[in-house]
Amino acid sequence: LAQIYTLADVDKDGRLNEGEFLCALHLACKRSKEGLLPTELPGPLLALAQRPEENWSVKPEELGHYLQTFQRLDAQSKGIVGQEEGREIFESSGLPVQELSFIWQLSDRDADGSLVFQEFAMAMAIVARRRRGWSLPTALPVALVRSVESFSPVSWSVSAGELESYRTIFQRVDRNGVADLAATKDLLEQSQLPVSELSAIYAMSDLDHDGRLSEPEFLCAMALVARRRKGAPLPEQLPLELREACWSMPSTNAEAAMNQPNESLPLWQPNHEELRRFQQLFDQLQDHGFVSADRAREVLESSGLPLNDLAKIWDLADAGDDGKLSLGEFLCAMSLSARRREGRQLPQSLPDELLPCARLRVQDKVEMQRYLAMFQEQVPRGSAMPAAKAAEILQMSELPPSDLAQIWNLSGGTDNLDLLQFLHAMALTARRREGQALPAALPADLLLAAQLVEPG
Repeated sequence: LAQIYTLADVDKDGRLNEGEFLCALHLACKRSKEGLLPTELPGPLLALAQRPEENWSVKPEELGHYLQTFQRLDAQSKGIVGQEEGREIFESSGLPVQELSFIWQLSDRDADGSLVFQEFAMAMAIVARRRRGWSLPTALPVALVRSVESFSPVSWSVSAGELESYRTIFQRVDRNGVADLAATKDLLEQSQLPVSELSAIYAMSDLDHDGRLSEPEFLCAMALVARRRKGAPLPEQLPLELREACWSMPSTNAEAAMNQPNESLPLWQPNHEELRRFQQLFDQLQDHGFVSADRAREVLESSGLPLNDLAKIWDLADAGDDGKLSLGEFLCAMSLSARRREGRQLPQSLPDELLPCARLRVQDKVEMQRYLAMFQEQVPRGSAMPAAKAAEILQMSELPPSDLAQIWNLSGGTDNLDLLQFLHAMALTARRREGQALPAALPADLLLAAQLVEPG
């Protein structure tokens, strides 16, 4: 049966049209009588399978996809696609060059050598149907022309009033800067859109793929739902116009942060969960301790931020100005991107609170991993290291007792050392052995390095 299905599915779209289904029935009958199947379809069966079901009317969803392709090819927004711009997309269809040339000329109604959107959409529709075995028309089918000319492209611009209404809704479901998942689910389901479409909208709006919607992401989701309910086709990716509108509006959290007193929590420093997620991403992308510009660009562009924001984030994070990002620089870039997505305005220079983060190197993480392994060898999971054992390890450094006592106090040790205290103590000991003076308090970069390896 699998072989019959594969032979009959001539256009390889995973479905059987009427002609392909009749072809499959014929093959099944032949198999039952003769016990053999051909390795390829005989000519008459091939013609049967390719029998077209010619309905030239094009649905809005299909035209919406063609519009997205047209806008991508029309990079300079001239309103036309020339032969050079369109060559790759048309040749990727696999149709003979002479057929593609005929389709282009047929669709180019004013014969100026380029295609406006309506002409482009008709050409794409003919190509798609020709690939399914339809015969080439000698003139533009009336149903095709009417469906294309009646198509109203979706406007993804969002007014300030519409955004403000969505923002008011967000404030009702806001939980520490992100929309409550259960409340958002109930809210989206009130639209009565199919669950599959709501899932696609949520995933499309969740640009950092963390499973939660920040305020700008929530605004995007609400705008997508509103337009889908009016019949607009779902885009393949978040439209740039919508994305920029939602991120250009200062968020409630950003305004609140600007009004917070100085003793509030840091605005730019990554939290523990972000730090872990960002460094895991760095591990996947890095090569010899750095993330190249090309790989970093792919990650940053997935944030959905405008290109001018991404360029500024790169300039702020690339402290070495060497066209690549160290561990600390990468963490800074990701943190800046995350805060910008929450609605904060980018600073003119790297915030002071990110400077310790920027100094982190792969070597710092490797050092902490070594201390982690040492701790885990000596202590059962979830337990602390007894003071006597910790003192024995620290004394192996041969530092003066006064230095070791100061290190113990800086690390917060009492009758024992927990994991983080042990990591801090070992790092301080190593730095003191290198000749560095002991600090008055634990350095921020040391605290961050320890968090990189702390078990979840």
